[in-house]
Amino acid sequence: MKNFKLRKLACILSSLLLTSISSKVSCMDSMEDAHVSDMTMENSCILSLDMHKVFYGISIDLVWFLRDELGGGDIHFFHSLARYFSDKKIYENYTSKDFENEIHKFFREVSGKEMKECEPCALICAKFPHVSNREEKVNFHGSWWIQTLIPVLKKRFEQALQIKKSENLCYSVEKLLKESADKIEQSDKDSLNQKVADLRKKLSENNMEEIKKSRDELQKNMFDVSSKLYQQNSQQNTQNNNGTQGNENVYDANYKDVNENDKK
Repeated sequence: MKNFKLRKLACILSSLLLTSISSKVSCMDSMEDAHVSDMTMENSCILSLDMHKVFYGISIDLVWFLRDELGGGDIHFFHSLARYFSDKKIYENYTSKDFENEIHKFFREVSGKEMKECEPCALICAKFPHVSNREEKVNFHGSWWIQTLIPVLKKRFEQALQIKKSENLCYSVEKLLKESADKIEQSDKDSLNQKVADLRKKLSENNMEEIKKSRDELQKNMFDVSSKLYQQNSQQNTQNNNGTQGNENVYDANYKDVNENDKK
């Protein structure tokens, strides 16, 4: 069982490292790109992000402008969008680009229009459950969303995503140190513990650039240590197998086929 856990851990860490590297190269262009297959989704962790905080933690000036200056379809859509994302499962391979794309996708489902076409445009509130007049027409200001509000929401989502991934990584490293304490060299323990402390400090300071940098360093360090554990385990298995083969007992015996007549 321990051997299996170590192999599984090495595979997970390899995937994490590759994901981190690939995210620096390019972003996914659509939700379809983000979810290549059901297998990918099934093997990804679900992140428990506080989406209510992402939406309702925005600047009070933006909230008042949204409510009083724009109003109508903008505030209705904002509340519906917040509820939509609060019920959505966010996977670890989900990016801020996916978040932006899905806002546009949700708007198309609600309005049947592209957001960029609304300068402003009238929406019918049939898909806003909290609006009492189902046939009411309200204005929606697409250009303001695209140029002002979506970039703010996208930045807040990216921050929530980076914080949650960092918290999860700290927990995973601490779990590895606890479960494999007798197999990890002291220098590696000290290095991992120091990097965990550094990352937690950066999280408390809420500096996204520094958080990302510290997380990448800790993730690489954890991958290196887990690779050592996997190699140690493989060598131990090889030695055990060789020892078993060398101690095998060989019996030399005459074989006789016994039939029913011989029994009589």
